[in-house]
Amino acid sequence: MSDNTSSAWFPGLVIDPKLLGSDLRLSLLKRQGPPPFSVTPPQCNVTYRFMALEPSDYEKMYNASVLVTFGCKDLEQAVDARTFGEQWAADATNEQRLDRRVYAYNKAQRAHREDLEHVGGNLTCATLNRPEYLTEAGIDTLTKKFTDMYTGMYGFDALSDKPLAVCVGCNFHSDKPMKRCPCSSAVVYCSRRCQKAHWNAGHRAEHVGGD
Repeated sequence: MSDNTSSAWFPGLVIDPKLLGSDLRLSLLKRQGPPPFSVTPPQCNVTYRFMALEPSDYEKMYNASVLVTFGCKDLEQAVDARTFGEQWAADATNEQRLDRRVYAYNKAQRAHREDLEHVGGNLTCATLNRPEYLTEAGIDTLTKKFTDMYTGMYGFDALSDKPLAVCVGCNFHSDKPMKRCPCSSAVVYCSRRCQKAHWNAGHRAEHVGGD
C-alpha cells in the first residue's frame, strides 16, 4: 500500500440539496463556515471535501466541486479470499482470469462496495448536470474513476505480471502462492483436500516426481 487514502475529483457539479442522501444532507446542515470544508458522515469510510459550494443560477440548486476520499482498507480482511476466488473463477472473462492486476482491481472494488454505494446514494444521485452518472455507461465512468484511486492507494501498478495461482483440484484462483506438486510447477493446490482428491482422481499415474 502506498498511502492511507486516495481521492477522486468531482468539479463543476450542479446539485439539488433535496436529492442528496440523508447522510450527506444532514452533515451539510451541521457544517460551520464557508468552503473549503470536509464532511465525513458517521460510520462512513468516505470523506467529502467541498472546495466550492454556492447558490446556482437554477432555483434552489447549488454549484459544487467536491473531492471524494476513501480510506484505505485491509483487503485481506475486507474480502473473503475463498468466496472471492471462487466467484472470480466463475465470472471473469478468459482474457482477465489470470491477470493479477485486474483481479486486484476487482478485489478492491469489492472491499469498497459500500463506499461506492455511499457516493452513488448521497452525491451523484443529486447531480443534475451529470445525468450520465445515473446510466450504465456513467456507472462504468465512475468505476474507472475509483479504480484509478485504488491503483494509487494500493500500489497496483507495482504488481508483477505473474499469472494468478489456480488450484487444479477446485479451480480456486488466488494471488497468494499455493502448494506445488514436485512433478510440475503448473500443478498447485489450495488445500490438502484438493491435493488428495486430485491424486486419487488420476494424478497418481501422471506423477513423475515421486510420491
